[in-house]
Amino acid sequence: MGAARRCFARKGFHAASIAEISAEAGVSVANLYQYFSTKDDLMIALIEDDLLEDLKILGMLVNTESVTEALKAAGAWIANADAGGEQHPIRLDILAETFRRPDIADAVRRAENEIVGALANVIERAKARREIAADVDAHETAALIMAFTDGLLSRIALRPQTFSKMAAAFVDFVGRALGLTPINGRSPERAFAELDREDD
Repeated sequence: MGAARRCFARKGFHAASIAEISAEAGVSVANLYQYFSTKDDLMIALIEDDLLEDLKILGMLVNTESVTEALKAAGAWIANADAGGEQHPIRLDILAETFRRPDIADAVRRAENEIVGALANVIERAKARREIAADVDAHETAALIMAFTDGLLSRIALRPQTFSKMAAAFVDFVGRALGLTPINGRSPERAFAELDREDD
């Protein structure tokens, strides 16, 4: 799996070949075909692998003392995730394939439904603790957070030097949308304005 990630991240899903992936893994092509008959199978396996990792992270968020602490932890994970730069290009490649491949779209949809459900549980627990308004729709909010997160992670290549600050601004934005006070001590508008000045 690690070899497939590295090849897909370097060359993209379509350009990377089974021969290159097997060479990266140090196994024969025939041996790789015993486990994955096509590159599509490899991509679906990566989707399932990422799902397990995401659910593990969400499991940790469930055990935080407050939604504020959960958002801080999520922001820290986003800011520091994938230091090697492999995971996010692959996720974008996978999202692009959902427009063309129904099987990939189905795998991504199943994974996202599980992630959104787990995140909705975090929000419901916060509602039960009266940290956020009772009329917040947990499932819709979780789906929006996931969509925003995908968009945020796609900006790593464009703003690598200021991405951690962008992640903090994103967390503040979500927190305020949920009716919380600024989580990182500043408004989202101020945080994004600072990012724009740094990019100039």
